[in-house]
Amino acid sequence: MCDGRRTVVVSGVPDVLPADRMADKLTVHFQSRRRSDGGDVEALAYPTHLTGVAFVTFDHAADAERVLRKERQILTDSTFPEEYLLTVFPFTRDVYLYVSSATVDLSVFGSDQASLIQSLRSAHRSLPASPKPSGDRRAQTAYQRRCRAQSKMKSKSWEQGPDSE
Repeated sequence: MCDGRRTVVVSGVPDVLPADRMADKLTVHFQSRRRSDGGDVEALAYPTHLTGVAFVTFDHAADAERVLRKERQILTDSTFPEEYLLTVFPFTRDVYLYVSSATVDLSVFGSDQASLIQSLRSAHRSLPASPKPSGDRRAQTAYQRRCRAQSKMKSKSWEQGPDSE
């Protein structure tokens, strides 16, 4: 299914419908030239092991390229309580390194935070950057937390030794 030229990664999929209905809504969205600049969808993977992420494979690479070029992908439907901004980026084998969230205190970068957020969004389309209250000066990804927890577990088991259970 995941032919890199024909597959896109979609993040920001809202959890407002049962998974099978959301998959149908995503398929309709990406098959609509008017809504997404897409085309015929060969396959759609949703839900995935990544929360709020879907993989869309088009029949033709040109459809995926058009979807990637579209500046804003807005998922809308009469059954949704609001419109949802989707982030679409090319599929790569490194998608498993997806970071679901991180918090950064933007106040350390000066007063023009809106410009910084816009710059981040432009440079990294997969980054759903938005302003947050200041105060947290550390950014820690889920991957970093998992590595730190594994390291702690290993050190504790080393301290206790194999016979201490």
